[in-house]
Amino acid sequence: MLELRLAKKKDINNIQKFIHLNFKKNHILSKNRKLFNWLYVNKNVNCLIAFNKKKIVGIYLFTPLNQFDKKLPINQIFLSTWTIEGFKKKTTSNTKNKRSVAIAIRMLNKIYQILSKKFTINVGIDQRLVKFHELKKIKSSISNHHFIVSPKVKTFNILKDVSRNFINITKNDKKNYSYFEIKNKNQFKNFNLNRLFSFQVPIKSKDYLVNRYLKHPIYKYHIFAVSSKKIKCLCVFRIVNIKNTNIIRMVDYIGSNQSFGILKNFFISILDKYNAEYLDFYSFGIPSKILGRSGLINKKENKNFVVPDWFDPFVYKNIDIPIGCLNLKKKDKNKFRIFKGDGDQDRPN
Repeated sequence: MLELRLAKKKDINNIQKFIHLNFKKNHILSKNRKLFNWLYVNKNVNCLIAFNKKKIVGIYLFTPLNQFDKKLPINQIFLSTWTIEGFKKKTTSNTKNKRSVAIAIRMLNKIYQILSKKFTINVGIDQRLVKFHELKKIKSSISNHHFIVSPKVKTFNILKDVSRNFINITKNDKKNYSYFEIKNKNQFKNFNLNRLFSFQVPIKSKDYLVNRYLKHPIYKYHIFAVSSKKIKCLCVFRIVNIKNTNIIRMVDYIGSNQSFGILKNFFISILDKYNAEYLDFYSFGIPSKILGRSGLINKKENKNFVVPDWFDPFVYKNIDIPIGCLNLKKKDKNKFRIFKGDGDQDRPN
């Protein structure tokens, strides 16, 4: 007797209560209405709900990219937070476990049915559901995780057993590039950046960057342009302060893959500017050779070295972020790029 339907605005309070009781107590999405609305509410509430006898037993939230710029294509969707009653809780009742799994499968089938013709991206696929995605012919891959260590820091509070091989201050380009911060929408108006946005899918825009990052209700993001006569690329990052230490988390990049290779001097400059211990970067779609050219070190090649991802609360462990997509056009395959700022991966917990 399961009823599945898209949420209405009158359902939001009950959705937030359900998150508190079934996902995580006092989770920020359960108590911060402003953040919830910013991520999931526009004209509609972007949430699939499962009801059993009028009681919510499951939710699946999703975020269209045009949530942050109405002019973007309506068919670009990021799947987001989901939870099923009893699915994450340990229970001695095998019947309850089977029921929860059955609801989860029904909801996943329904969400992909609703979004069947849309370009749908899932960042952070739940490991329990990898096989389900394979049955749907949705291949999952693990995003790359790279980092660069500040050459000026002598005492490390977050990274442990830092190898001197990780620290390289050799300049990687003879050209002089300037770096400047874009702080608001009015500054963006001074630049024609259409070419920069043409290098990637999903498609983004100046308004997307302003509304997604500069107008974030909680986090403070920085958008820097790297320029030589004209702007070569844009880098989006935020500063995490923990244990009296600054860390730079780069969460988005706009520009060609080739332009990424010139960023080493920029990375060293902002590490110095913000007195940061290191910078890290989750990505998918930029070739490893180009990432290495920028001075970034591949975490996968240093398996025993820990570069944390969870800071709210802090957990000292490596975290993989699996991704998958549906309806990626063949002509766009080489443009498909995913970063930490996509979907809901970079938000408070």
